[in-house]
Amino acid sequence: MSELKKDVNERALEQIARGIAIFDLDGTMFDDSVRRPHLTPNGGEDALRAYYKGVTDDPLNSDVFDIAKLCIESNFRMVFMTGRPVHYWDKTIWQLKKAFGNEFESGKDFELVMRPAHNKMTSPVLKRDMTKRLLAGCPPGSKIILAIDDRWDVCDMFKEFTQSLMVSEDGKFTQDKEDIAQLIKNHASLANMEMKATAQGRTAADILTLGGETFRERNSNYRDNAVQVGQVMQVLFPNGVTLKTQADHHFYHLFELMVVKLTRFANSDLKHVDSIHDLMVYAAMCENVIEPHSIKVH
Repeated sequence: MSELKKDVNERALEQIARGIAIFDLDGTMFDDSVRRPHLTPNGGEDALRAYYKGVTDDPLNSDVFDIAKLCIESNFRMVFMTGRPVHYWDKTIWQLKKAFGNEFESGKDFELVMRPAHNKMTSPVLKRDMTKRLLAGCPPGSKIILAIDDRWDVCDMFKEFTQSLMVSEDGKFTQDKEDIAQLIKNHASLANMEMKATAQGRTAADILTLGGETFRERNSNYRDNAVQVGQVMQVLFPNGVTLKTQADHHFYHLFELMVVKLTRFANSDLKHVDSIHDLMVYAAMCENVIEPHSIKVH
């Protein structure tokens, strides 16, 4: 492998391992309570202009800022995703530089994503589109580790992609802040191990450590999914089944994977699109081999 290609691959692996953190701005990173009364149901464009007029005067929400700083220290790729119209770009850059200091440079360690001109999408639809575009521009395998917003409908949408964290009107997390910090530290530890193993070659000890870290990270999302699969299978087949042939084992394996994806979908609060897509695929694969098997259900 050429040195240039090796360098490119290592940079891509580092970007994948780092993970992505998404932060909303108005009402999340910054306290917009003084401006918020301008947002009336029938205010229209005049109300929006009045709302954004004093944007650079907003104080920071300290709890959210603390988590953002921890993400930065943990080498996350920081993405500020906001519904603010893009013509407030300069004011927003100034606001972020004021908050984070000279370390903030859009397009480098930080990324700012704003509402395009004349875009009228609702916030959940807009940010879903933004998130898909973000991931499309990342190396395959890149992961969003957390997304933070102050709107429940946006947080609900983010569950399709990652762990969604909500900020209440007083700027506090609705989840335990220490739990959020531990999530970040767990991922940072795993990312460091992955980058070290990639650079040095994995030993047996590395693999075992990575396995444990991966289990902890995944289990926080899947919520003991393996246990639930066993419970579901017991309900479906309380008296057991008999498998004898290769075709039996093949079909039963695909069927059980359907249950795995179904329980994962349920554990995501019915939001993880990949799981429901996988479920459809395994169902089609089951149909394709349904005739050869001779599984006996007792």
